[in-house]
Amino acid sequence: MKKNIVFLVIALVASAHAVFAEMDTSNKSAQPESITSMQDPASFMTFYYQKKNVVLVVPALEYLINLNDFMKEDNTHLKPSQHFFAAIGHEDPAVLEQIKGLKGKYSGLPAKIISEIIQESESFISPEPRSLKDLDYLWSEFMATGDDVSVRKIIDLLKLDPKHNMEMIGMISAAQWSLLSNGVQHEKVHEIIKSEAISSDGSVKERLNAILHEIEAEKSSKNISQQSDSNKGTHGFIKYKLLDVKKNIVLDEGQKEISEIHREDKKLGGELNEVYLGKYYFNLYDDFIVGYSLYGYKAKEIFGFGLWLEKSNTKTFSWEWYERIDEHTFKKLQGPGTIRVDYKKRDGYWYISKLTFMDTQVLRSQLDTNTSPVVEDWFCVVLAGSNVEWT
Repeated sequence: MKKNIVFLVIALVASAHAVFAEMDTSNKSAQPESITSMQDPASFMTFYYQKKNVVLVVPALEYLINLNDFMKEDNTHLKPSQHFFAAIGHEDPAVLEQIKGLKGKYSGLPAKIISEIIQESESFISPEPRSLKDLDYLWSEFMATGDDVSVRKIIDLLKLDPKHNMEMIGMISAAQWSLLSNGVQHEKVHEIIKSEAISSDGSVKERLNAILHEIEAEKSSKNISQQSDSNKGTHGFIKYKLLDVKKNIVLDEGQKEISEIHREDKKLGGELNEVYLGKYYFNLYDDFIVGYSLYGYKAKEIFGFGLWLEKSNTKTFSWEWYERIDEHTFKKLQGPGTIRVDYKKRDGYWYISKLTFMDTQVLRSQLDTNTSPVVEDWFCVVLAGSNVEWT
């Protein structure tokens, strides 16, 4: 069913607005009592504003600055995370004094980050949304303080007329997508959007109502995932929107019951620690397929896996990598997305047998792999609650 895309191709993967949406925060009501794993600072930071448990601010900061993968100058999450802690320090001088107590304890990049957080806290400025980076900062600020102003600044972007300015179009699209993503996760954001929709008119009202419609659809899809399997296919279901990026149209959308998984099995052999089991995929729409290259491991410590969106009769390239957070939680390497995995054992090898999408995420596909920068031809937006049983 072809129709105009509600969100301008939504800049789905291009923006890094979902600093915390990439982390597993599905258990919203259970705030951590201590910081001992990646799940703890993720949940703590995403919902800090709800309880403002100041006791965990310094432990969360120390946990992050001791993570080698996090402590990289080119990590797009680093600066927004600094802004999060700076916002808390600015709001609560006692917490700022605790952060100052870390000075001298660290050297190198961790010491630099602590100093920058202290400096930013003491001369704190809430940014105006003029770049994608500013959107990151504003969401970090909201999660630290719960201040409506941060969210309303993002909503104000929808009032602008981009006039064919591609950078501004990207900003507005990223703002819409971030409002949708955080509106699903945060009831307070949902309520702010409702309030703004009532008081707005014209195209802004239309945009906000479209976002509200998507939020309600996503919340409904999460409820679906908790229902019995009576309304699901043999191998699960996928709720999706398939977009042709270049033509700016929706090719298809809806919920598909997955009744058949196609397999290109490989014969196991030898005593290797890792073996390739085969290519598994299902038909999505027309000649579009979604697939997974299945590997088996002697130890139940799978470090990552890849998903792809391809056209079966066309040479395409697609590869979305998910890396391990813990045994059952994997996060998308590029763009927001968290997947829960379940395992089975076959001929002495552990493999991932089921994937459950914990939030909305995007699979990208392209025809020409030689363009620079990369230009995607299709997006498949997979909604929360979708799940696939590969075997």
